[in-house]
Amino acid sequence: MLLPLEWHFAKTYRFKRYTTKACKTCRVKPECSKAKYGKAIQRSEYTELINQNKKRIENNRNYYRRRQAIVEHPYGTIKRQWGFSYISTKKGKERASSDVGFMFIAYNLRRIMNIVGENELKKYLEVLILLVSGKYRPIELKISLLRAINYLHKILTSYFESCLNRLKFDQNLFSMEGF
Repeated sequence: MLLPLEWHFAKTYRFKRYTTKACKTCRVKPECSKAKYGKAIQRSEYTELINQNKKRIENNRNYYRRRQAIVEHPYGTIKRQWGFSYISTKKGKERASSDVGFMFIAYNLRRIMNIVGENELKKYLEVLILLVSGKYRPIELKISLLRAINYLHKILTSYFESCLNRLKFDQNLFSMEGF
């Protein structure tokens, strides 16, 4: 019979450790556990939530595959390729959100640069800086801003249309069991 002990504390959660005295006299203990006092089972305070999440994932495999392909990619890039696996300078979510925000701004700018090209992004940013700094007269300001917005709109529209077409193609392959 397993006996629960009191709550133990890990860095971010609590858990209970279950042990039994039966291990000491069990003849198959060497095959089961190398621990001196026998096998111990730990259950986190979040075990039920973890199990519920596993069930949701198993019941919606296609949804989670799609999520992994689309949403999780930026997090993986920022965490593994850029080395931002944790924020040690800030305490709490509110203080750390500005650092995370800057990481995502950098990611998005880099992504836009890869989509439209470095020179095109520079042109667009130069126009924005000039507009913000007030070097244009009011009429030129409106015209330049509209041109910049229209230009970026054309570039992003063509990019996202190609992504949408690729997604439709992938869905057609998937529905025909091409994978």
